[in-house]
Amino acid sequence: MNRRMRFISQVVVLFWVTTFKSYSQTGLLNQDFSYKESIKTVLLYAHSVGDFDPKNQLKPAVVALNSDQNLVLEFDDLSDQYQNYHVRILPYSSDWQLLRLNEVEYISEFNDFIIQDYQLSFSTKIPYYHYRFEIPKLKIAGNFLLYIYKESNKNDLVLSKRFMVNSNRVGVFGTVKYSNNLTKRDTHQQIDFELKYAGYSILNPKSEIKIVIRQNFRWDKTISNLKPQFDKAGESILDYSFYQSETDFEGGNEFRFFDTRSLRSRMIGVQKINYLENGYEVNLYVEKLQNKKTYVFTDDFDGLFLIDHYENGNGGKEADYANVKFNLEAEPNENIEYYVVGAFNNYVCNQTNKLNFDATTNLHSTNILLKQGIYNYNFVTKNPVTNIPDQTFTEGNHSRTQNTYEIFVYHKPFGSRTDQLVGYKILDFNQR
Repeated sequence: MNRRMRFISQVVVLFWVTTFKSYSQTGLLNQDFSYKESIKTVLLYAHSVGDFDPKNQLKPAVVALNSDQNLVLEFDDLSDQYQNYHVRILPYSSDWQLLRLNEVEYISEFNDFIIQDYQLSFSTKIPYYHYRFEIPKLKIAGNFLLYIYKESNKNDLVLSKRFMVNSNRVGVFGTVKYSNNLTKRDTHQQIDFELKYAGYSILNPKSEIKIVIRQNFRWDKTISNLKPQFDKAGESILDYSFYQSETDFEGGNEFRFFDTRSLRSRMIGVQKINYLENGYEVNLYVEKLQNKKTYVFTDDFDGLFLIDHYENGNGGKEADYANVKFNLEAEPNENIEYYVVGAFNNYVCNQTNKLNFDATTNLHSTNILLKQGIYNYNFVTKNPVTNIPDQTFTEGNHSRTQNTYEIFVYHKPFGSRTDQLVGYKILDFNQR
């Protein structure tokens, strides 16, 4: 290697080491997260050009490579002025570790976008700026994280959000059924599937293929590190049929829900609306523990939420915010903490969504500021010692519960630096 080539190699190595360190030192998390209290109602979903149906918000943040669909990011800033927000995109592995790729390897444009689509809320008691950004087309398939920062300070983080790009090189076929384990048959669901890769080169499937299964679009409900039970190389088929609960998920229960698309009249789940000079208070009906109740089917969004305005249909900038009061009737216990979770707070348990016991009402309650729409939610407990949230005590587990599963298939050939998403499948169980 001549002196010029050695110099170029040293510069490239130094650049990526410096870049990698800078990302790890900014406090950027490899997850869906809002770093500012003023940032609310973050949505990232797939939609086609010109299609503004609110139901698109229920689509996962997965888009096919070179497709005519785009991923759209929307969020509100409740601070009192416009902010100059920048967007950057980073590549990640199948287990969400930052990849050391040159930006030109995965994106065609300069990787620093300014959000130019924004609107000031109209006729709302709580003012906000509504921001919208379409994710640019990427060159490769895989896992990505977008993050937003203010002005030109990459350390002044605003939010981060995961998304995936699928190349559709491998066919995925699967079913969801009751668990094969007789002790779990009433409470768990099992996923069996196979991959068909005819016409696509996979030299060593057991080491090159990585599988991730996700329940109800939740990153806290995943199974990975699965190896095929049978490799039918002659037919280019990998069989993932298991018998030892390897792909068993707790069935959970149907999500509770409420509808605040209108603040003029009470809709489903709403007991009372208080009209205040500076905002709204929405009191939900009192809920009870469901762990000992018989399973009852209820149509839900599998934990998701949808923003809409019932009177005019323009939820983006005309839906208002209201303090929503959640109420749970349960015996107080100093060893049990109750929380309300859903996609609206990424199922994270913190002080904002912790229920506090009120001796005067004999209820566990909390107030959360939420934008008008339809929301799914569940109550969970969290052991103060182990700090692990659990839905079994509050919601119960039923193998008949309607759930949605996603199967992600990643391929990393020997010597490759990327886990490309080559297959993706959505499976619905017990859908009506």
